[in-house]
Amino acid sequence: MKVTPEHDRAMYDQFKELLSAKTEFKKMTDKQKQELTETLAIMHGIAYTAYNKSIEDEDEELHQQARDLAKNNIEEVLGIPINKIKFTLSGLEIQ
Repeated sequence: MKVTPEHDRAMYDQFKELLSAKTEFKKMTDKQKQELTETLAIMHGIAYTAYNKSIEDEDEELHQQARDLAKNNIEEVLGIPINKIKFTLSGLEIQ
């Protein structure tokens, strides 16, 4: 499934809201928040690029690696197990 810019923005806004509510995030300096944002953007880009490459090359091993990387990134950032998160076209649903 390809994600549209609108879907991507909806999830971005939800991640931003979830992170902003975290006590650890509130305690960060502006510089720390900027560094975290840059790190998240880079990690997202790596996983997304690997995922698309795996589809293009029909490489199941790379496909799984990209999925695992994305899963680990999401769990680490949100502090929520992936099995409690559902991705929909309208954004994230947390159970």
